[in-house]
Amino acid sequence: MRFIGRKRELKQLSEAWKKEDALILVTGRPRFGKTRLIKEFVKDKNHLYFAAGSQSDRLNRLLFERVFKSHFGIQAPASNAAAMEWLDLFRLYSEKTEDGGKILIIDNFDQLFFENRNFLKIFNKAWQKYFKANGVTLIVSMRDHSWQCIQKANRGAKKMWTDEIHLQSMSFAEMMVEFPHHDFNQLMVIYAVVGGVPGYWQFFNHCVNIKQIKQSIIRNITNPYGKLFSEIPHLLEREVWRPDAYHSVLKVMAEGAQTAVQIKGITGYRMSDVRKIRHHLMKLGYIQEQPLLSPRKSRKKTEQPYQIALPFVAFWYTFVFPHFDALKNDRQLSKQQSFSGMIPYIQHWFNEILIEMLAMPSLQKKIGMEVTQAGRYIENNQILPIFALDQEARKIFIADCVYGTEAYSKKDFDDFKEKINQMAGFNKRYKNYDRVYGVFSVYPFEKDLLDYALDVSDLILFNGLSLYALTK
Repeated sequence: MRFIGRKRELKQLSEAWKKEDALILVTGRPRFGKTRLIKEFVKDKNHLYFAAGSQSDRLNRLLFERVFKSHFGIQAPASNAAAMEWLDLFRLYSEKTEDGGKILIIDNFDQLFFENRNFLKIFNKAWQKYFKANGVTLIVSMRDHSWQCIQKANRGAKKMWTDEIHLQSMSFAEMMVEFPHHDFNQLMVIYAVVGGVPGYWQFFNHCVNIKQIKQSIIRNITNPYGKLFSEIPHLLEREVWRPDAYHSVLKVMAEGAQTAVQIKGITGYRMSDVRKIRHHLMKLGYIQEQPLLSPRKSRKKTEQPYQIALPFVAFWYTFVFPHFDALKNDRQLSKQQSFSGMIPYIQHWFNEILIEMLAMPSLQKKIGMEVTQAGRYIENNQILPIFALDQEARKIFIADCVYGTEAYSKKDFDDFKEKINQMAGFNKRYKNYDRVYGVFSVYPFEKDLLDYALDVSDLILFNGLSLYALTK
């Protein structure tokens, strides 16, 4: 699998590595590319890579000794040999002379901690006593959730590291750069299914059309023997105490519940439990606050809405979870899925990635603004899907976005402007601001709208090709 993106994180690793004493922590959710990032960084550097196994502390000590001795061409110990202590292992490794500096990578570091609660103290002692003294750079990786648990158990854990690199989902703009030979709609469908998670993209590398993308979804996600069919249950079982309760909350959120009141009303859980689950899901990165912009008076009256943050989680709870048991019992059922509701589902993520792209300098240049705020604007249940503000220049950008099978026409744009004109509070608030309008559509525009856009200076049309061009 080729290395994808992560240029910013590679630069962070490089800068951290150049320090005299470097103890670097890399965290991120599963499949976000922690291991792949580290291996890409050290591929031309002298290093020892050790991945802790899901096994006892003693077995991991034996495994480290084998890896370490194999690295130096020393005969490895037998499986029934006495296991050396961690401090002795770290001392022996750090004192071994090598040309070109030394980098020790410990992957799945959390496994070592959970099997031996004294491991963090041992590791810190080895860092102070052996690794620093011998110029060894340490790169450690673990899951977000594990890192949160370790910090709870050891308040001083956060102070250990000279640098922390946290991997997040990659943006759609990065995806367009990495896959220049796919058309915009193909990438939009893939992103709406698996989001910006490099570990999921590999399942679609071979796809060159929508039919193949659908086949890959069926083969890997909705098929009970697919590699991603049980991905979400497996993750939740490792990260939460009551997975069934979390399944219920995520299910109703995928169906449209946005506030704690709505979730409580549908699930029947107590409000305190709903808020506790929601808070935990926020910390784990499953959900986030919706990017809404609205008048302050309106915000005071309404509860902050939330949404699922990761497209793959949203897709799984929309198209897999409701049929999970039936799909497990009937393999043929996955092949019969019509994925009804897919277009409005993709429409939501199309809207999300456009809000995200408003942070791109190339898009800001195109609309003639330095965006200080961007999101959806809501007023009295009326929503403007794309709204951006340049406070200093007193300028706003208002855009419609459509993911559908029909071309966007001049009448569609007139209807959109009429909706804006009926939002009295919005028009009063921004009456002294210059306006630029936009329309984002995956499919072509009707000729009447194209002709109109040529005659006016305050309307910009974006399709897949023009959005692709912004990444060049």
